[in-house]
Amino acid sequence: MTEPTSAAPEGETATAATWDLTPKVSPYLDLHMMFPLLEYVDSLISSGLIPFRAEDVAAARLSLLPPTHMGGYGMEIYR
Repeated sequence: MTEPTSAAPEGETATAATWDLTPKVSPYLDLHMMFPLLEYVDSLISSGLIPFRAEDVAAARLSLLPPTHMGGYGMEIYR
């Protein structure tokens, strides 16, 4: 058997950002399923676990809204 390997470079600890599969999974999800995923990513940002910008996640959410026709959810995000 082979030894399990870490995705983090040697000498560094693995973080949540190291194991983030959002870019890999998102092309295969329905747009409606992206909103809970982006909310989770936003919660990881506010916890300080991943080094992404909250503004980028908010912009991604807003860019996904028009094709879904989820106007009520857009109003919630805007607040």
